[in-house]
Parts: sequence; structure tokens; C-alpha cells
Amino acid sequence: KTFRKTLIVEILASAITHGIVEYTTSNIRSPKTDTSKVDRIQKAMGDALINAEKNIDQFEGHIDGHEKRIDKLEEKVNAAAVAAMNAVD
Repeated sequence: KTFRKTLIVEILASAITHGIVEYTTSNIRSPKTDTSKVDRIQKAMGDALINAEKNIDQFEGHIDGHEKRIDKLEEKVNAAAVAAMNAVD
């Protein structure tokens, strides 16, 4: 749970950072699209959150794979322990 909380804080910080970068590097209005600075900031922050969500999904899939491997190893260890105990009897 602590890891997830840390990850969420980092995601929000990333989104805010992207918004700040967009704010400081853009003009009041974009001459090409005539979108306001606020709209561009919101889009930059939204894009950062979407990318973070994709990364989290990939990371969770990676963790799930490790958990499955750990479960299989635990089963093998338990089976070996039972076999060893039976061999002693």
C-alpha cells in the first residue's frame, strides 16, 4: 500500500510538472490553434496522467507475473519439504 501511495504522489507530481512546463513555455494563445493557455495546460496534465496510467497497468502486469512465479516456487518448496519429511519417516 505504501508503494501505491508513493506511486500516486509521483503521478500527480508528474502531471503538475507537465502543466507547469506547458504554462511557462507557451504564449497566451497559440496562433495556430487559438487554444487558451489553460486548455493547453489541462491537456498536458491529462496526457501525463494517461501515460502514467498506462505505465501503472504495465507495471502491475509485470508484478503479477512475478507473483505467479513466486507462487509456483512456493508450491515446489512445499512439495519438496513434504517429500523430505516423508523420506525421514
